[in-house]
Amino acid sequence: MLSKNLLLIAVWSLLSMKAGGAEEIEWGEQFLFTALPSELDAQWTQFGKGTTRIEDGLLVLSTLFKDGGGWRFEGGVGNPRWDGALPITIEFRMKIEEIGVNAKAGAHLVLSDGATLYEFLLDNGTMTTYRLILKDKVATLFEDGSSQPKSVSRGRSLQSRKDGSYSNGLMFGDNSQRIEGISRWEFVRWKVGKAYEP
Repeated sequence: MLSKNLLLIAVWSLLSMKAGGAEEIEWGEQFLFTALPSELDAQWTQFGKGTTRIEDGLLVLSTLFKDGGGWRFEGGVGNPRWDGALPITIEFRMKIEEIGVNAKAGAHLVLSDGATLYEFLLDNGTMTTYRLILKDKVATLFEDGSSQPKSVSRGRSLQSRKDGSYSNGLMFGDNSQRIEGISRWEFVRWKVGKAYEP
């Protein structure tokens, strides 16, 4: 399973050239969800009561009638794998299969840098590739290679955890009362230290 994941990652790298062949992105972290995130890398942790399974090469996350749920990759200041205080380029491919009756979205993706939280609600009904740029305290979301932003977030102040620490990482799934649904995720990957606009 892991060898297949590495092979597919290699294929991504060959296809990561920007339109027009201008600049290739050397992704620092790449996760193709042919297995649960925690099986791919121990840095991923699951939260909440949502259910997760692998089906047809996709991670299927359901929080319908559940008390939230999803996956978190935690980094920190000076961490080469994730440091939200630095520019970051993120790509992920997913779709929303179902949205809860009283929900605003079926899932969200959230970034944090130790001081600020940036949230993007997701309600796309077809498989979509997103690029997300975090730079200078502004997070900008692009859709399917478009150079026009779909959404921009200037974030909001983070609240500390019970132990007094602050989150600095990436999270996807359902961690809000406004969100409930079923989502399918193909991959997520990112590069710390540079913002690559589409």
